Amino acid sequence: MQIWRVNVNTQTLKREPVLEAVERLGGRGLLVASCWMKLNQPVSRAAGQIVEEVRRQFRLPGIMEGTKTPDYARVVGISTASAQKELTKNSSKL
Repeated sequence: MQIWRVNVNTQTLKREPVLEAVERLGGRGLLVASCWMKLNQPVSRAAGQIVEEVRRQFRLPGIMEGTKTPDYARVVGISTASAQKELTKNSSKL
């Protein structure tokens, strides 16, 4: 069994063999991959928000010098709010 791998950056197609472990799963492998992708999107969004917040805090004077402490609660708040909003919303789609 083979699949087409699409590279959107280079706009190319490449035919690749499917991993043996995935091939043994048959259609169930696609179901598992589909569920994983649905659950992984919110995690990626939350990670992006956290990275932006950390970058913002590094730009504040005193953080890099160690004279001021970062606002850890803000990052935890982003993570918690995202989990409550996104993961519970998408879990009902499964």
